[in-house]
Amino acid sequence: MWNGSGCEFCLCERGQVMCQRAECGRVQTCPLGEGLVHLAGKCCPECKAKLGSCVYTPQQQQGQTKPSPAQRLADMEKFTEGPCRECQCRDGEMTCYHPSCPTCPLGTLAVPVQGQCCPECQDVACHQDCMTCSRSPEHCDSCKDPGALVWNGRCVQACPHAFYSSGRECKACQPGCATCENGFECSSCAGPLLLRNRQCMATCERGFFQDHTQCLRCHESCSSCRGPGDSSCLTCSSTAHLLKDGRCVVECGAGFFSSGGACHGML
Repeated sequence: MWNGSGCEFCLCERGQVMCQRAECGRVQTCPLGEGLVHLAGKCCPECKAKLGSCVYTPQQQQGQTKPSPAQRLADMEKFTEGPCRECQCRDGEMTCYHPSCPTCPLGTLAVPVQGQCCPECQDVACHQDCMTCSRSPEHCDSCKDPGALVWNGRCVQACPHAFYSSGRECKACQPGCATCENGFECSSCAGPLLLRNRQCMATCERGFFQDHTQCLRCHESCSSCRGPGDSSCLTCSSTAHLLKDGRCVVECGAGFFSSGGACHGML
């Protein structure tokens, strides 16, 4: 299929060319500041911002009871919204961006300033372990020791419990993990939680039994169990089987009768 001319689309099928015109949906009205225009190479008219001006609606700030009214900006006119957001009208399109902040030199402190987008670089010596620091001289962003890791603004040789090393920093494990190797799996669990499929949970699910601090799968014949093997079943996987002394059997055998899915000894 190809575009013949304007709104005409042609299709080659079994050696014949068939063409037909496309139907455009009816546009009733365009939003404020836009008009219905035919763009080059487009078949149907579209609503586009009128060149030379833009309609800008400021973002609603926290605490405002109602949004700010829309504003019309001339081409190339700028609008500042808060300390870290600037918008500009360019050829009828509104472009918003966050200004980039310069990186503070090594050994200086990046201090946030209220009402100002970029922090100020203060000539304050960082802690002796820090290559760079922020918020305070003791809060390290990177370490001088190439083998050290950043943990809560400190340089450490190994990550503590419930944290794992990622690059040159320590990141928190999932909630409930005592140890982990990444951010989505646990190696061991904290407190009374149990480990199953590298996830920590309060109790073992049906089909699993508790073995110290982890959940292990029951034998395939058991739907619930108290331990491993086929002699530790509490209930059976198949409704056709009967529970007899921890095992799931087809028949109870002599001296037993079945009741409620289990085998009971005759008196």
